[in-house]
Amino acid sequence: MTYASEPSPPPHLISDADQRRAAKRLERANAAKVLRVFAKLVAKMGFKRRSTFFYRESGEVIQFLHLHKYTFGPNFRMHICIRVLNDPTATCALSGTEERQLAQVNFEYGTDVASIQACAEVMARFVADFAEPWFASWSNEALLSDTSFLRPISRESLAAHIAGRPDKDNIRASRALF
Repeated sequence: MTYASEPSPPPHLISDADQRRAAKRLERANAAKVLRVFAKLVAKMGFKRRSTFFYRESGEVIQFLHLHKYTFGPNFRMHICIRVLNDPTATCALSGTEERQLAQVNFEYGTDVASIQACAEVMARFVADFAEPWFASWSNEALLSDTSFLRPISRESLAAHIAGRPDKDNIRASRALF
């Protein structure tokens, strides 16, 4: 599965240093535009934006997307993840889809407004077609199972929350990450 729009020439192939820097600036500016358009599209699905993270709470977890802009070109990679609200871990791990599930997915954009819009729309369509069913497949029961991708501490924290023993500090810290 490939989701792509017309890419611009890679800046590293430009021999003139000033032109290369200008091309990289344009690439970063266009990446920011893609993220702004994408944020509006996934807001309809309940996601809020913080930098390159798009998140929403669902019961005892935070479902989130992390967009990574590659340094080598005008394209993104999307991580689809779940964080347990009651998790005591101080950092936000990209726990979720496996690398091989997303290996063929690449979101490219060009320098024109149409390609920026198209990239954001393709990413939003990917969220609707792939991420939403994936999130739905991970009920609390599935997250607590032995086949869950969650680390043991996260599973224990989820079980405690479900059992009525949430830690308010852990929940506050999890929300602060997003």
